[in-house]
Amino acid sequence: MNTLQLTAILLGMGILMAAVAFGVTYGLSAAMGIADDVMDVRITFVFLVVSAIVIYGMSFGAFAGVQKDSCGEVRSWKQVALNALIPLGFQVFTMIFILAIPWFRNVIGNLFPPGAPEFAKTATAFAYYSFWATLMGGALGGTFSGSCKQESSSVPQTLMSLPPPE
Repeated sequence: MNTLQLTAILLGMGILMAAVAFGVTYGLSAAMGIADDVMDVRITFVFLVVSAIVIYGMSFGAFAGVQKDSCGEVRSWKQVALNALIPLGFQVFTMIFILAIPWFRNVIGNLFPPGAPEFAKTATAFAYYSFWATLMGGALGGTFSGSCKQESSSVPQTLMSLPPPE
């Protein structure tokens, strides 16, 4: 897989996750009429569940494609599944970090003019950080997925090729 294709996949994943973050946070806030309490537990829970499902599914598919392209076939579905946990971990860690430390939300929220709705600021902050978390996790997981290791016995081949001790 050439670098341009991998970059396009990562950017697509990042944009989709930013859209999910913005859509769930902003859309649910507006639909439920919760403009005052942006960090409502229901919205946060739905956002975390939806983003976890979407990021894992996208990562699994993208990393299977990376491994197929790099190795000629998907050699280890277990490796692909475990590598898909990397962007999920980045995503969950980033979102919990943003929820726990409001200062990070405010960095993006302060770019809005005074009087802008609070849920728009929060939704934009979630989208921004979700985009970058997806790119970082996707780049790391994609790198690991591109390795073409064989599933074999637990003894490495280099140890098996050594002569027996005397």
